Amino acid sequence: MAVEQIGRLVSPGPLGLVAQFVLAAVFISAGLAKASSFSVFRRTVRGLGFGENASYRLGILLICVEIVTSIALVIAPSQVVPRIFALGLAVFFALAGTFALVTDRDVPCNCIGSLGQGTLGWRQLVLLPIWLVLVVAAQLGNTTWLPDVGLAGLSLVVILLIAQKMVRMRGLFRTLRGDRLALDVHLAAATTRGFSAVRMEGKS
Repeated sequence: MAVEQIGRLVSPGPLGLVAQFVLAAVFISAGLAKASSFSVFRRTVRGLGFGENASYRLGILLICVEIVTSIALVIAPSQVVPRIFALGLAVFFALAGTFALVTDRDVPCNCIGSLGQGTLGWRQLVLLPIWLVLVVAAQLGNTTWLPDVGLAGLSLVVILLIAQKMVRMRGLFRTLRGDRLALDVHLAAATTRGFSAVRMEGKS
């Protein structure tokens, strides 16, 4: 009875829907980021003390679990199992952060899909209660929709993530292009000075 009352107060339908999609979006983003920069992610796993083979297998396993969990969250929104996996992933990352703090390891991590943005430690511990709130909100929200609707929503999330990355890459390309043009100008000036020096020596 108390749980139902908390559910009505804390997690009405819309909030449960938002929580469900936030979880799915975060895990699909994190999984795709790890997959696209797998070598970076393997260094993170190795930083926790795993060997070459173990880091490869664990890395593949985590990526698969994150992506499958995100898909399951949107195609089976009324099922509790995907939310259990979501909470399990959050607990795993919190334990990894705790281990890094206790053993004083400086391990770079991909925090919420952003590779190389931070280190394992306090961030994972601070995020754990947030994951718990999202999972509880999704569970008590009693949300439901057709699988194709959920997949369409998740596809839109992936498209937005790709678009955001393309915008960032466009800015990077502009910067690199500006650097290249500046380098070309310097090289042209240096070449001109070299030809001038050669001509002066020839005349002398």
